Amino acid sequence: MINSSKKQFIHCGLFILLSSVLLSGCTVSAGNDNITTETQESLTDSEELKNTEEGATESVPESEDKATVSSVSITETTDSAGDFADKETESSNTATEIVIGDKKFVSTDSEIDLSNIDLSQLDTPIEEILPQFSNLTKVTMLNCGLDNEGYAAICDANPDIKFVWEIIMSHWTVRTDQVAFGTFKTCDQTFFLHDDEAKYLKYCTDLVALDLGHNYVTDLSFLQYMPDLKVLILVDNVHHWEDEKIRHITDLSYVSCCPKLEYLEFFCNSVSDISFLASLPNLTDLNISYNPIPTEMAQYLYGMPKLQRLWMEHTRISYDEFTKLQASYPNVEMYYYGEGSIDHGWRTGSHYQAMRNMLKNNVIDPVYAD
Repeated sequence: MINSSKKQFIHCGLFILLSSVLLSGCTVSAGNDNITTETQESLTDSEELKNTEEGATESVPESEDKATVSSVSITETTDSAGDFADKETESSNTATEIVIGDKKFVSTDSEIDLSNIDLSQLDTPIEEILPQFSNLTKVTMLNCGLDNEGYAAICDANPDIKFVWEIIMSHWTVRTDQVAFGTFKTCDQTFFLHDDEAKYLKYCTDLVALDLGHNYVTDLSFLQYMPDLKVLILVDNVHHWEDEKIRHITDLSYVSCCPKLEYLEFFCNSVSDISFLASLPNLTDLNISYNPIPTEMAQYLYGMPKLQRLWMEHTRISYDEFTKLQASYPNVEMYYYGEGSIDHGWRTGSHYQAMRNMLKNNVIDPVYAD
């Protein structure tokens, strides 16, 4: 028998023990009269391990969150790269000052004027400076200390830029932005334009009217750079002298590169092949007199819906073919016989006067305006 005082002592001991366990964060389990304690931390670890092993659904949202974060991270990286590229583009388009000679420009300029700057004396060659302009489309360089070959080299190196300069020839000067140019030669004058100077006309890409009559120009390859040409005069161009006889130009094939041509004179030459006329549907005025053109070439005189005047004196085209042409063009003023190639009033009329106005004043006459 346990007396009451001993019972009280035991109860007090148990109470103290339970208090101690509870305060230490332990759980109490009874088994075989023994008290076992486990920390909440161990229990938590066990529960998480159990949840992992059982594939608890609580872990799925966590995994989805990580994928979303990863995806956003990639997008942000891409955006960051895009932002970087934009900044690079913005940086490349940022205007910077460029000094050439005594003039200041901005790298984003589309047009610059270098006139009166001696480009031959620059510390940095102009060919290395021009690429620093990001939007350049036109450069004016008048009186810049270069010869024709020097200017041409700059143009050839930058084909997407329009260069304005003066082509200096022995007896003529022409700017590359002119719309009309003529040598205004006569048969009696003893100075001539030759191929070695005429070749620079390829840089006059804006020409609408060109008169090279009575010269020594036979290489017409520059015509391929004149798509807007509407008036062309090539009369009496000497190819060479042979046994004290004049040999005139024979090849006009490059004329086909000018489909807008309306007014064409090439009388007093040695042209026999006129097949290039098939490429000139807009012709209104045509003078082919005094050329050894055979009858079979007459086929290229048809199919000109806008033709108004045709002079074909002293060719080798038969008269029968001429009458057929007359029947085909009942409203066209046409001549087969005559003397002097410009008789019957060839150099009269509104088209001729408009052509003269253009060549004298470097303008586009309304008659030949688009």
